[in-house]
Amino acid sequence: MLQFEQLICFWALYMIRKKAAGKVLVSRSRIVRAVASSSALETGEPTQVIERRLKSGTRRFPRLTLAFR
Repeated sequence: MLQFEQLICFWALYMIRKKAAGKVLVSRSRIVRAVASSSALETGEPTQVIERRLKSGTRRFPRLTLAFR
């Protein structure tokens, strides 16, 4: 019976609404790291190599931009 009560207590705490957090600013370096690590998983290339390439500034498609504000 104790496990059931613990489960109910956990569920009640889980269902409590939290206040909406403000906007979180994410730095460009964090975005670059996330893109590099994701690409590294898909391609098998080291993360550092991809991250260095992203930070170098040379672009294959200079007219394309990211669609975020």
